Amino acid sequence: MFHVKHGAARRSRNFAKSLVSLVLVLSSPGLAASPAGALTAPSVLSTPSPHRGLPKPDVRIVPGSTINLVSHDSRIPIAIRNYYDTEVKVLVRVKPTNFGVTIPGAVLVSVPAQTTVHAEVPVQALTNGPVTLHAWLTTTSGIRLGKQVSLKMNVSADVETAILIGFASLLVILVAIGLPRTLRKRRQRAEEVA
Repeated sequence: MFHVKHGAARRSRNFAKSLVSLVLVLSSPGLAASPAGALTAPSVLSTPSPHRGLPKPDVRIVPGSTINLVSHDSRIPIAIRNYYDTEVKVLVRVKPTNFGVTIPGAVLVSVPAQTTVHAEVPVQALTNGPVTLHAWLTTTSGIRLGKQVSLKMNVSADVETAILIGFASLLVILVAIGLPRTLRKRRQRAEEVA
């Protein structure tokens, strides 16, 4: 008789555990009951999402040190890093925060896999002083890639003019010193021959 009561108590405990487990499973949002009554995982869990596990867009502008512009028309280098295993083509777009410089347009760059290249972006200086450039990448169809990067630039367009004037002045001084010496030597040779 003891064995009968003990077995009945064990069966009722097992039934209660099974009932609690069933309630927990049915209330779980990740599982659903099939029409036949069997518990199955929904298709979202059984089939991996095509977006799951893919890397984020990983071609980006690498921020660098302050750019010094010393001419009126030049090209500024912007480093672009491609972390993909394939070559990508991107458009580099740059917009200044003030009217110190103008940038004609976007530059198309091909970046080989797992490398960094420098895009040469044309720029024209209008005034001297500090300028902040906002640079970002897009696909050829205009889809933005990664985050916008701020680049600092110091414009000293008059330095080029000063260097040219200094070089021209040095050339004039050298000619002014060298020409009389050359003429004097020629006269001395002519006198020696005569």
